[in-house]
Amino acid sequence: ALVVERWFQDAALSAPGLGPCLPHFYVGGAAPARFVIGVWLSRRPPPAYRRLRSALLVSGVAGLLVYATYPTAPPWIGGTGFTDTVAHGSFEGVARPHGLTNHLGAVPSFHVGWVVLVAVVVLPLLRSRVLRVLCVLHPVLMACAVVATGNHWVLDLPAGLALAALGLAGARAVSRVTAGVC
Repeated sequence: ALVVERWFQDAALSAPGLGPCLPHFYVGGAAPARFVIGVWLSRRPPPAYRRLRSALLVSGVAGLLVYATYPTAPPWIGGTGFTDTVAHGSFEGVARPHGLTNHLGAVPSFHVGWVVLVAVVVLPLLRSRVLRVLCVLHPVLMACAVVATGNHWVLDLPAGLALAALGLAGARAVSRVTAGVC
């Protein structure tokens, strides 16, 4: 796997203008984007918001259990020669708030898993073709960004997708249970 990540990071960082954009997308395309989408969904009919909220919660708990039982450092840790492009930006404190992030938490990729969750929930609500295309491209671009910034291994991506699938299944189960209670 080391060869693929190295090639991908080198190719991305050597592309004119792309290298400086990737850390910004890695940071801004994750939590801030989820926050904005969450506010937007909260102002729409409740099922989509509840589905996303439950899927994020279920996948978050599952991902943290994986982090605790299978800690895997990202490529930039360990002297393997990867560049941590996020650390070279002025926003490392935003990307990795002290005391809130786990530097050994690379598997699964929450960045990829959670943008996939958002896309799956939001896509059916969008009517604009442009917004639909952007909604589909967002997880693809995030997958590229997490590898190119040296923050994830390629194998972290399918783990993030599995996390998203687990979150959606969990949200479906929560919805069935709460529908029977109310």
